[in-house]
Amino acid sequence: ERMREATDCPLVVISGNGHPALVDEALRRRAYDVIPKHQLDAPTLRRVLRLASRHEASSRAGRAAEGRYRALVDTSSELLVLLDESGRIEYASAAMRRILGFDSPQVLGRYGLEFVEPQDGDAVRAAFARLRKRAGAETTLRARFRHRDGSVRMLEATLANRLDEPDVAAVVCSYRALTETEAQRARFTATFESS
Repeated sequence: ERMREATDCPLVVISGNGHPALVDEALRRRAYDVIPKHQLDAPTLRRVLRLASRHEASSRAGRAAEGRYRALVDTSSELLVLLDESGRIEYASAAMRRILGFDSPQVLGRYGLEFVEPQDGDAVRAAFARLRKRAGAETTLRARFRHRDGSVRMLEATLANRLDEPDVAAVVCSYRALTETEAQRARFTATFESS
């Protein structure tokens, strides 16, 4: 563990006895590989170190990409949600709090339709059913959603069926708040009508 903390290079363990418990423990502690001493030669060591270095570089690049992605999602003004095939929320971005007043963990496992105002429920339900039938299909709609404080918010939702994509396996939803935009438009119009 101290060696792992001292370097961010891949760690390769060279073992005198190759006992399975030792190998398992070394790998559990994130060693890249365990080489028994009797199998150690220069070509083997070079190959393992080259592969370990490539693996570490790839892992570092993956972590950096994940960090950039997370920063984009967490600071986006749009609410991003992943729904399973039945419409249950599997993921909700941090914008959930700003747009609908809920912390993301509070909505996980709940049906997205729970937040839609009853008068818009049938239209949203029908759009979701049509969308699920076609892989890759997308639709955009406007609907009223209930904020945690009881107020109603008009949102524009773009939904994309990615259920057939193994790395996604969800309906991807992007919500944009329209309530403030419409209020600003009404004030703007009222200003010009009164002048």
